[in-house]
Amino acid sequence: MLELVLTTNCCKEIVRHMLEKRGWTIARIARTIGATRDYVHRIQTKKQSFQVSDVESLAKAVGVRPAILVFESMRRDELSSKGRELYDMVLEQIELFEGHNPKTVRKPTKKRRVARNAA
Repeated sequence: MLELVLTTNCCKEIVRHMLEKRGWTIARIARTIGATRDYVHRIQTKKQSFQVSDVESLAKAVGVRPAILVFESMRRDELSSKGRELYDMVLEQIELFEGHNPKTVRKPTKKRRVARNAA
């Protein structure tokens, strides 16, 4: 599914997001995906797209899922009114999901009976 979203424009926006919002450099992006800086420059100029594995590597490096990285790179103000509504709905769901992270919720512990020696 991810491969359908990775248009040249989407990939350009991912690079922009990594540079502007995450503070990365072209060199760091290239190192993370195992590519050259020229490859990343071609993506910036919409001459080429990322491979799915590239986006997966970038997402892993920043600790998010690939779909979240793509979503974060979207510019809400450039969407149509219907697109902004959908964007807001998805953002709300992401925030709800992140707020209910099962790793942060502790399960109650069971009390264990201590075995006594019958001596």
